[in-house]
This record gives sequence, C-alpha cells and structure tokens, in this order.
Amino acid sequence: MSSFFIFSFYFFFFPILIGSFFQQLYNTVDTIIVGQACGTNALAAVGSTGNLTNLVVNFYVGLSTGASVVIAQYYGAHNKDKIHQAVHTSYMLAIVSGIIMMLFGLFFSYQCLDAIGVPHDILNDASLYMKLYFLGMIPGAIYNIGSGILRAVGDSKRPLYYLIICSIVNVVFLKMFINLHYQKLNFIYLY
Repeated sequence: MSSFFIFSFYFFFFPILIGSFFQQLYNTVDTIIVGQACGTNALAAVGSTGNLTNLVVNFYVGLSTGASVVIAQYYGAHNKDKIHQAVHTSYMLAIVSGIIMMLFGLFFSYQCLDAIGVPHDILNDASLYMKLYFLGMIPGAIYNIGSGILRAVGDSKRPLYYLIICSIVNVVFLKMFINLHYQKLNFIYLY
C-alpha cells in the first residue's frame, strides 16, 4: 500500500469519525445543559431518552450509508442520469421518512418511552423532550442524506462543518429556550 493511499484514506475517514462523534454528542450535550439548568428530574427525563434518540440517529446514518453506496457506484461509473435519479430519490426518501418519523414521534413518544421502561415520574417530561426532538426529524433526515451524498462523491469535510455549526446552534438555542422558560416562570411567580 502506498503512503498516498493511506493518507487519503485517513483524510477522508477522520471527518466521518468526528461527525459520528458530534451526532452522538447532541443528546449528551442536551443532557448536560438541562441537568445544570433545570435540575435532576429534567436531567433524568432527557437522559432517559438516549436509547430512543440513538435508534433514530442510527436509522438515518444507515439510510444515508445505503444511499451513498448507490450514488458512489453511479459516480464511479460517470452515469449522471442515475446519479441525478439516486440523489432525488434519496432526498424524497429522507423527506417522506422524516415526516413519518416526526408524526410517529409526536403521537407515540409517550408510549415508546413507557415501553422501554422510563420511570413514570419523569415520563411526561421525557415525552415532551422527545416530541421536540421529533419536530427536527425532517432537517435531520435531510442532513444525513446530504452528508451521505457528499461522502459518496468524496467530500467528507463539508458534512462535518455543517454538523459542527448545527451543534453550536443547538447549544445556543437550548440555552436560550431554557433562559426564556425561567424568565417566564419568574414573571408568572411575581404576579
């Protein structure tokens, strides 16, 4: 094996590895921020959703990997018509599955969390967190398919950059919403 091949492999691989780390970090960061700002029940509620959120993330990672394999084959064969068709089919699948997953999560989060044994004293809070999580299914699905498409054509850096930006935005919005929530509670308490 040539050193160029090994260097190219690592140059392509490490952004994917770091991106997978950032995707798994989403729920962990949410847990830390909520635990620090909202107390032990909120921490337990968010932490108890880890299995369900990991299931969703891994579903979309698998879906995007499958799409990237098909697109990479067409890209290698220089078949632009098939690339076009596969990209559009992948995005349509992402949007449709995102809608289905979002609706399923909005209507059945409570039942899913109850089925995996989330304690009843935090089940309502955990269900609320999951409903908010499922509201982001369509953008999440589109991101995963888009990153798979970019990786299929040899670009593993841009998906990482997008994910880092989204992670920062997630933290900023989470802190902002928690602060707004506490300001609202303090306002209600005063009156």
